[in-house]
Amino acid sequence: MGARLQRGGAEGASIPPATARHHQKHSPKVEWYLSSLSDFWTILIPSPGALTGRLHQFGKVVITVYGNDHLPPHFHVLSPDAEALVEIATLAVLAGSLPSRIAREALAWAAANIDRIRAEWNRINPRFPIA
Repeated sequence: MGARLQRGGAEGASIPPATARHHQKHSPKVEWYLSSLSDFWTILIPSPGALTGRLHQFGKVVITVYGNDHLPPHFHVLSPDAEALVEIATLAVLAGSLPSRIAREALAWAAANIDRIRAEWNRINPRFPIA
């Protein structure tokens, strides 16, 4: 059984037999990249919970803002059977659809808490702040 590949791809470093054939095709630089790829994801990419701003929940319906999301500024209304993106500025549904009861309740909550939604968007989407 081989030892783990050392950073830098030093000559003579052995790799597990199961991946030996695959790694034989690559230079030491590529081998280091392949071996460190999993470290990249665990160190530099935060967990999914860190990039969401769960604002409100009623029943099984969740109102949330995602970090690093696209424009226009919006929030998500998620239910077990439906999902919608709602523009923050106008409270208009941009994509998806919701049953009317869920839409009424979600939009009523959003209208009453619009400042909280804007603040959460600005907190986790600093590239696209709402003025």
